Amino acid sequence: MSKIKINLKLKNSKEDLTKEIIGLKRGNKLHFLDDKVKVTITFDEIVTMRRNSNEYEIVLNFKNNSKLEGIYNLKKLNYNLPIDIKTNTMYIGSGLFKVDYELSSDGVKMDDFLFELNYEVIE
Repeated sequence: MSKIKINLKLKNSKEDLTKEIIGLKRGNKLHFLDDKVKVTITFDEIVTMRRNSNEYEIVLNFKNNSKLEGIYNLKKLNYNLPIDIKTNTMYIGSGLFKVDYELSSDGVKMDDFLFELNYEVIE
């Protein structure tokens, strides 16, 4: 297990966020806290990003040029909203994960997102 420094960027029609976070790399997984949200990114044939807080859990699945299903679980309402994730482009390199994707639900587009994560091992 390695300690990592993460530079995170997320851009959509409403926000353009940049953060620096400390996290952990264990095998093919990155773990970190984004404010009070636990985030795990698993790098396999399909890349999975899981964001988990007291209020919600969202699971996003990415595969280059593919449309996959995910889940948005509103915990307090005990309601699962199925979401579609269309991965336009995705790049995985040494210390870099970049994905351009679109979320929709029931055929209604929610937004376009550009997520970029750069990390380096610090311990």
